[in-house]
Amino acid sequence: MSGLLSIIFLYFFTRILFIVVSKRYESSRVDINRLVAVIFLVVNILYFTNLIPPIPLAMKNSGAYHSVAKVGDNYVVVSERGRWYESLPFIFPKVLHFRAGESVYAFSAIFAPTDLSTGIIHDWQYFDTVTDKWVSTTKVAFDIHGGRGEGYRIFSKKDNVFSGKWRVDVKTKSGQIIGRIRFNVELGLGSVVLIESSI
Repeated sequence: MSGLLSIIFLYFFTRILFIVVSKRYESSRVDINRLVAVIFLVVNILYFTNLIPPIPLAMKNSGAYHSVAKVGDNYVVVSERGRWYESLPFIFPKVLHFRAGESVYAFSAIFAPTDLSTGIIHDWQYFDTVTDKWVSTTKVAFDIHGGRGEGYRIFSKKDNVFSGKWRVDVKTKSGQIIGRIRFNVELGLGSVVLIESSI
């Protein structure tokens, strides 16, 4: 619906443009119309193939932690002191160390406009090296209501994780991905330094 409204708006805008500056506009009218059509098509393809997050939702903050607890208006998280290159999560996912039986927590803050209420899912997945595919293990559903400048904050936990590649897809109930939390799990704490912070 919003796509159709934007096309109608652009149609009337270009008509007004033609009336106001007809000589300058006439020579480039075909190019402008083609450009608008291409942009509209590309944005729709990216949106419906989940390559861009669903508008108007946006993930403001996220991460995987040893624990997450709400304290007053804030959330207190316990994380590991990471290596410098783990600040590039798309290249080097965060490595988390756990003892067998411990839980992993996923936290996300999602911005939504004031008048929007929707459902969000934390979809916990691990990478199966045998099938070479991501396997969904747990889905935790939330209802969010827009309007918080800091984002609507939610967290979920996964018990009894095992070593390997993990991710949590933060998505709408219809399956559109808002963001992704990537991390690797290694069993055994060793000399890991845990840090408590407020977010």
